[in-house]
Amino acid sequence: MPSLRHAAVAEVVRLSGRKKAYADRDALLTAINRRRPRESGEPPARLRSTVVITPEQVAGFPVYRVSAARGTSGSAGLYLHGGAYVFELQPQHWRFVARLVERTGVPVLVPRYPLAPEATWRDSFDRMVNLVAAQPGTPLLLGDSAGGGYAVAVARRMAAIGRPAAVVAISPWADLTFAEPPSADVADRDPWLALAGLRYAGELWSAGEPERPECSPLLGDLTGLAELLVLCGTRDLLHGQATALAARAEADGVKNTLVTAADLIHVYPLLPVPEARLAFEVIAHFVTTHTTPTPL
Repeated sequence: MPSLRHAAVAEVVRLSGRKKAYADRDALLTAINRRRPRESGEPPARLRSTVVITPEQVAGFPVYRVSAARGTSGSAGLYLHGGAYVFELQPQHWRFVARLVERTGVPVLVPRYPLAPEATWRDSFDRMVNLVAAQPGTPLLLGDSAGGGYAVAVARRMAAIGRPAAVVAISPWADLTFAEPPSADVADRDPWLALAGLRYAGELWSAGEPERPECSPLLGDLTGLAELLVLCGTRDLLHGQATALAARAEADGVKNTLVTAADLIHVYPLLPVPEARLAFEVIAHFVTTHTTPTPL
């Protein structure tokens, strides 16, 4: 049974009206116009006391290198944020990355990639691949929600160029077409996401081609990924996609682990709930297993 804290957070999410933003096309556009002018996507200032955040312009858009204050070097992971490809980096993304860097010592690159409707996947995809390819060793990609799907899509391209990548996908949105739509029960129980608005966001991001594997990696071949870790709660519109992604990896011969949390909501590992602690340790272990930071 979920904790009381989780129940409270889920209720706060429900009352916040976030789900209404995904109700339909007009609701999503209204939410974009209201939220985006207030969202800088910049890292909160208070995080700079625990980690070192260095802005870089290596991809034509802002990329931040988050490093442990104690000093480490070596290959960096890449974290791709969620937000349906239309909303900016949020404080919970930054807090999660900072904790992960502190815990593991592994540097992480965090790009503020251009968002829809002004941009599509074509405006950043190849640059993401180049960012990952520039890192030595086994490439490591992490992402939540839309960012989780994006991470898997980039990993497919890395496999195609002979650089198998390890991926952590948290509540991944891996099929923008929703070829297998969630049940009415799951859709009703999710306090955060709604199908119609997500589908429209997918149309915007994919420029009307949501079936492309660069946008919907669940519809493509996952052969060649180094390893895949998928985490998702069952009170999540994307739970079915998370399960299907792990199954697809298994069918394609990719080593994979699926962590399913009963009755937990969307991207629960990023939320201030007790259940996130175990998920965080699983992710941290995966990260340290697939990278070797070098003390300075």
